[in-house]
Amino acid sequence: MISRVIAISGGHPHLLQLLGSHLIEHEDEDPDGVIDSRDLYTSLARICYEDRASVYGSMLHNLEIYNKLDGLLTLFGLTSASPTGIVNRGFPTRIDKQSAQSLMDANDLSWFVSNNILRPSGPDAYGLVDEFLRVRLLLDQAESEHERELLEQRLINGKVRIDY
Repeated sequence: MISRVIAISGGHPHLLQLLGSHLIEHEDEDPDGVIDSRDLYTSLARICYEDRASVYGSMLHNLEIYNKLDGLLTLFGLTSASPTGIVNRGFPTRIDKQSAQSLMDANDLSWFVSNNILRPSGPDAYGLVDEFLRVRLLLDQAESEHERELLEQRLINGKVRIDY
């Protein structure tokens, strides 16, 4: 569980602290003696839809009004195999720079970086500034209880294989 928490938070200290405090709080509310996948999923949902709802609402609003949301979802699709060997559909998010540059206009990529959506992550990849934005988008796409359960398992196992 610890490695999943670190991966989903992207190792960002503030996000790691936020998620960790929610995990402990949730376990205190429903004590079963184990911090498990249900605690993680519930904590992520609370962060995305309550604590940081205004942050993600604002980000999503900007992505929509600047017509960048589809582009971001397309970039998330690049988290599979890449020419430089980066393979990662889990967390933290890694997007191959070469593939992104061949798919998207340089101005669009620059927009994502200047608006704190993406950040350079080494010489060959982009990463997300806030991994919970991707979690929020995934949660938004899970329409049925069955889809939410599948997403929960994929988040916990680090195998997010949802087509954007």
